[in-house]
Amino acid sequence: MIAGTLARSFIIIAASVVLAAGYASVMKRPWAPTPEQLQKEKNDLRRREDARKHRAELEKQAGISLKDLQGFISQGQAIFVDARERKLFDDGHLKTPTIVNIPESDVKNQVARLTPDVVAGREIVLYCNGLDCPAAEVVYAELQQLFGHDRMFIYFEGWDGIMKHKLPTTTGPESDLNPAFIGMWPEEVAALQQNDSGQPTDARQPSGDQP
Repeated sequence: MIAGTLARSFIIIAASVVLAAGYASVMKRPWAPTPEQLQKEKNDLRRREDARKHRAELEKQAGISLKDLQGFISQGQAIFVDARERKLFDDGHLKTPTIVNIPESDVKNQVARLTPDVVAGREIVLYCNGLDCPAAEVVYAELQQLFGHDRMFIYFEGWDGIMKHKLPTTTGPESDLNPAFIGMWPEEVAALQQNDSGQPTDARQPSGDQP
């Protein structure tokens, strides 16, 4: 009886010593990642660094300030592109004479609406949600492939900046991209379309709710 108890005690003590030694060994020795994990981390770091450099270059090339944005709005001749998803656009977007929604998720189909006769001689100003949103960059790259347009800009502060600086917004529809209507407010376009003579002289009188 005593011998059996001693044997069991010895086994328990021996097992405890082995476990303690193993735990100490593990604690002194840091976990080593596999070569595949190390390569993945390197690739991730490289992609992040490449994205950072690309953003910095694009900001120098095409980025505009709040003052620039306000200038484009007041001139009224630029085509604005909201690169957010449709629901966000419908909930609210920048109020400017000519604006269209070209979301990143459908960019291949939607950019076709900006035909050469629409964009000819005009600035294009893009924005999306904010500084962390790459959608405007994606649409910008697609438009560059189509047109090689050198008068295209990005407001990187995006919708966050529009709200922060209390710029005029609306929930109205997209603009009519008929080249004859670029730079005209929706109510002006509607007045023209109802005018049998088609002359814009009276239709372009500013209304009280325009900025």
